[in-house]
Amino acid sequence: MPALRNYRQERFVMFIVEGKSANQAYIDAGYKPDNANAVRLTTNDKVKARIAELRAETARKTTTTAAGLAADALRLQKMAEQQGNVTAAVAALKERGVLTGVRVEKREMGAPGEFAWMEKLTTEQLRGFVEGTLELSALRPPEDERND
Repeated sequence: MPALRNYRQERFVMFIVEGKSANQAYIDAGYKPDNANAVRLTTNDKVKARIAELRAETARKTTTTAAGLAADALRLQKMAEQQGNVTAAVAALKERGVLTGVRVEKREMGAPGEFAWMEKLTTEQLRGFVEGTLELSALRPPEDERND
């Protein structure tokens, strides 16, 4: 659908798509302040269709998928290899691995052994935590007992 013929209506649509309220979009588009007319304009079929079209277009442009990112990383990896930039090529390769699930980055949070007490939990306690019927904090021993 091309832009609306009425310049102020098209500007109104643009402001709505940007996230402005109907009243503010109406004023910014050059109309005299009138909340009722602003709301009425949002119900105009051509205006509604144009808003929907622009929102869908914006969503298409901003939708990011892991597959799309992996494809971008592959393209960047090839560019880096062609330019002889080994560091950038390796970084792109690692990113592709993460995005495709082949490479999993793991990090331990907290001090060494800080979560060792969790290994002593029973199956029933873990099940209760997963089901949401048991708070893990209730099972955590006091600070002075954790390093035993």
